[in-house]
Amino acid sequence: PKPAYSFREKVRDECLLKDLPEDLEVLRVSEMSLDTFMKKSFKTLEENSFDHLEGFVDENRVSLNSFKEEAFLSFKKAASACFQPDSNILWVSSAIEEVEKLLERSRVDLIISSAPPYSSHLIAGHMKKKWGIPWIADFRDSWLRNPILDLEGMPAFCQDIERNLLLTCDKALFVTPKILQMYRDQFPEKQDDFH
Repeated sequence: PKPAYSFREKVRDECLLKDLPEDLEVLRVSEMSLDTFMKKSFKTLEENSFDHLEGFVDENRVSLNSFKEEAFLSFKKAASACFQPDSNILWVSSAIEEVEKLLERSRVDLIISSAPPYSSHLIAGHMKKKWGIPWIADFRDSWLRNPILDLEGMPAFCQDIERNLLLTCDKALFVTPKILQMYRDQFPEKQDDFH
């Protein structure tokens, strides 16, 4: 039997919403995903470049469609390397803009950010630094010590981002005792702030 959800499907569990106060304002900011960005960018590239190759490529020797597919994968890999800490970096500016509008009209007592995506911590870190609001950073997975991620291609500045975010937050939550201990060992000055 086919599973109810595939790994790539987004599943939204709203069962805990009933526990939130009715007057709680939830701010949602739409994002441009890396896939959307890639498709728009590649379509422009295709229209302005690849379409002009037709008639000049020997289709018996090289398939123009195969070339386009390979080019798209290479383009996506190169773009992925540029979007750090993750593809949601495209969302950070618009999210900060919306959050600042909210902060100008409302009092916020506490920021809770959850990652991945790690870009959500950048938004919360900005709020903490600019507005002085207490911040709890939730790490559902470790970031730079995650065996699932391809860390070889990750720029060294991501280490600076992770370190500075962890030093900036007031508290950090980690999903397992092993990950918690790993971060406590790395940041002994934050022992009491990591849970």
